[in-house]
Amino acid sequence: MSSIDIDEIKSWLRLSMEPGIGPVTGRELLSKIGLPQLIFDSSYSTLERYCDSTIARQLSAAPSTEIEERIELSLHWLQSNPLHGILTWSDDN
Repeated sequence: MSSIDIDEIKSWLRLSMEPGIGPVTGRELLSKIGLPQLIFDSSYSTLERYCDSTIARQLSAAPSTEIEERIELSLHWLQSNPLHGILTWSDDN
């Protein structure tokens, strides 16, 4: 798997899977707050500065069961073949 740790991969996957978070909002949050784990560790009031209240509430809460299941499926896929990989919004490629 990648040189980044599993928790970091999970955070990247969650950021890309959360409803309402597309590349524009994702990149805005990354540029203002930092890596995904820092985004998810941020308070509602911090998040609300950079996105609407619905998304701020969603990101400051635990991921939904559906998102957790999708993350686990993605991790299984990623680990199932050494040729599988992920690109994040911070990757240059």
